[in-house]
Amino acid sequence: MLRKLLSRVLASLKGDRFDNEFGLELESHLALLQEHFERAGMSPDDARYAAERQLGGVTRVKENLHESRTLPLLETVCKDASYAIRQLRKSPAFSITALLTLALGIGVTTAIFSVVDTVLLRPLPYRDPHRLVSFFVDLSQHGYPRARVSQMEYLGFKAQKRLFQDVAAFNETAFNLNGNGGAKQLDGILTTYNLFSVLGVSPLLGRTFLPEENRPGANHVVLMSYGFWQSEFGGNRKILGHTIWLNGESYTMIGVMPPGFVFPEKRLTEAGADAMKPIDVWTPLAFAARELRWARYLLAVGRLRPGVSLDEVNAALRLLAVQDARQYPNEMEAVSRFFAESLQQSDTHEVRRGLLLLLCAVAFILLIACANVANLLLSRATVRRREIGIRMALGAHRGRVLRQLLTESVLLSVAGGTLGTALAVISFALLKRLIPPDLSPLMALHLNLQVFAFAIVICLASSLVFGLAPALQISKADLNETLRESARGTTASKQLLGNGLVAGEIALSLMLLVGAGLLLKSLANVRRVDPGFQPAHVLTLDFDMAEPRYRDWTVRTRFIERVLERVRTLPSVESAGFAGGLPLVSRGWTEEVTPENSVAWHDLPANPIYRVVTPGFLETLRTPLIHGRFFDSRDRENSTTAALINRKAAEDFWPNQDPIGKRIKFGKQNSDDAWMQVIGVVGDVRHSALTDAPRQEIYCPYLQARSSLQWQRFLAVRTSSDPLRIVSELRRIASDLDPDEPLNHVTLLSNIVEGETQQNETQSMLIGSFAGLALAIATLGIYGVMAYLVTQRTREIGVRIALGAQKNQILLLVLRRGWTIIVIGTSIGLFGACVLTRLLKGLLFGVSPTDAGIMAAVAILLMLTATCACVAPARRAASVDPVGALRME
Repeated sequence: MLRKLLSRVLASLKGDRFDNEFGLELESHLALLQEHFERAGMSPDDARYAAERQLGGVTRVKENLHESRTLPLLETVCKDASYAIRQLRKSPAFSITALLTLALGIGVTTAIFSVVDTVLLRPLPYRDPHRLVSFFVDLSQHGYPRARVSQMEYLGFKAQKRLFQDVAAFNETAFNLNGNGGAKQLDGILTTYNLFSVLGVSPLLGRTFLPEENRPGANHVVLMSYGFWQSEFGGNRKILGHTIWLNGESYTMIGVMPPGFVFPEKRLTEAGADAMKPIDVWTPLAFAARELRWARYLLAVGRLRPGVSLDEVNAALRLLAVQDARQYPNEMEAVSRFFAESLQQSDTHEVRRGLLLLLCAVAFILLIACANVANLLLSRATVRRREIGIRMALGAHRGRVLRQLLTESVLLSVAGGTLGTALAVISFALLKRLIPPDLSPLMALHLNLQVFAFAIVICLASSLVFGLAPALQISKADLNETLRESARGTTASKQLLGNGLVAGEIALSLMLLVGAGLLLKSLANVRRVDPGFQPAHVLTLDFDMAEPRYRDWTVRTRFIERVLERVRTLPSVESAGFAGGLPLVSRGWTEEVTPENSVAWHDLPANPIYRVVTPGFLETLRTPLIHGRFFDSRDRENSTTAALINRKAAEDFWPNQDPIGKRIKFGKQNSDDAWMQVIGVVGDVRHSALTDAPRQEIYCPYLQARSSLQWQRFLAVRTSSDPLRIVSELRRIASDLDPDEPLNHVTLLSNIVEGETQQNETQSMLIGSFAGLALAIATLGIYGVMAYLVTQRTREIGVRIALGAQKNQILLLVLRRGWTIIVIGTSIGLFGACVLTRLLKGLLFGVSPTDAGIMAAVAILLMLTATCACVAPARRAASVDPVGALRME
């Protein structure tokens, strides 16, 4: 249908006038030449023949003129495409194999690029997003290379007027929405008034915050998200100016943000399943007169002035850090530097390296697929060698033949790309797990213009990669040699090219297999890590206990005790406890402490993690008690200040000593804080990440907590059966004790642990799948080369057998040829793996990038698999009938 339509279009555009005009001109020239030769004494026939020879043949001239015009060139391309389709239909086995190989290569490449485009390349939905930056404090010596900023540091950044148009700060929080006979938790943001102007976002209704609303004592106002406005108020536009009750206080609603605005996003886990929940409300952040410089709890984002580069910003921030260190030596002694990153880079830094690794992996897959199809084309070109030679002998120039062969390659690539793009779209459901949860509402996977353009580019590029070399090989062949050699064999150059392509496939496959092996071993190591607790049958949740109702320490403590008293009476509950943070959820606070009589520390303060817990919390997690005792009813506010330390702290503070009875105090030796007596040593808990080394930790009983920085609002409950069965009972207990205090973030501790490895697991699974696919394609490639070799050398093998060669000799002859290719490819692949796997260092845990065991195992697996691919062609060669082979020749 398409061919007929193009023919009609060409006919309507061209008509007969164009050809007739040039035909009459040619006939006129021919008549003049014929008349000239007749005057010279030639007969009319001889004169006509001489004239045609001088013109080069009317038909040849017409054809050259025909090909030099634009529209006929398009017509020729259509004819080439039609001829290519017929040729591909004549070889269905070749066409289907090449099509599927390309579809897999192009499909996986397009799929992974769609994720990279979505996460790393697609601009964030804010005004001039390339000018937005995030700020961080480098506290690497305390284990926090990307720490948040304090109020004073934020104000220092904001003062850099030469660099920034403005800088905003915010902090996540939660509110209890009171009313309608119950309480509901809202996820909110405390922010400076200028956050929305920095991002370049205007409200859908109403206004944003005013500068005076950031001051302590200002009227309470609130901005609502579009989703919250729709769900709670039905999109009522008259709601502005009305009040809602948050944490028992009234807030005036001043605006509604547009539906696409979801900055920033929070990841929540409800009832054992991951769920994404957007921010519901924003309220002004009221700073105290002067906060402590080390209280780093703010996220800061700034907008660069036009023409200011990120390098200039970081140079100025490094200088600012040096100045602050001189002015505030105590507060800044742990700070290495201040630095800024683009907002998009800071949002995606945890997955950037993994996604780029996947993109490199699929690029290898595409190269392997192209090499395999190139080998298929080389094998097929041998069969068509005589056909191409006859066409060139009849006058087809090399460019014409080359164009015909490349047309077939382009058709294969386009068909494979179409099928591959469909496979990529189908895979989006799986690949969305690669998008960071905090960004998933902003970044939906779909086949957009960029991805479609990328698919087209790699289709055309791949057609050149796999089609150009075979086309050049066959189009430059010597005509006499081509017509004389018939089907007896092939040239050494073709064999060399085919062998080189297969060796390259093997090398790339080995590199992918080594990378997959390293990642899978790393993932297995992570799964074997002892987190320091037993997550099975533990339910976690949290209470807000928000101000002003729970500002008083006595009220908060009484609520905690009443909750624990009621929860522990439930039939299936074994133990329960509160803490200021949960493992793998809260990193905790770093506090300076001085261990008494610690020779190892020479009276210099250490910086362990400080955690506040109730009696029963560590028992609920089943953190092992190594020595001493846990907290109990003896550790009251008026008793000797007690502390638990972990194994790491005990070994660092008092190596080869019994730490029980030793004392620790916050700050330096001469600080006013009271000494705490060590009553027990517990196991190391992986609080930050499973892959992080254990940190020094100090646990304090909640009744003796030195500050309110860690409110004990996280509840852990261990049950003897399914923990989710007691959720309704827990809600009833909370409602009885305080109707305005809901349960928040109810989840299983085991799900939190599983979520820690989800990204790595998905990436490792994909890399492993890609490596397996690469191995399969490479195996097919070497099988094809060996089968082609046997076919081309059938006569030679027949002669050898006729002269007395044994079957095992023929078998070894063919296998030796295959082993040569395998060894060369494996050697190149091992060298490449030793170089490239060093890039994986940041993604590995407990395994070296050049792990000898992984490389040896992969090399052996690949060589065995490739050898198996050589066996079938070798056995076919050994069974060749010499009489039949010679008669066929």
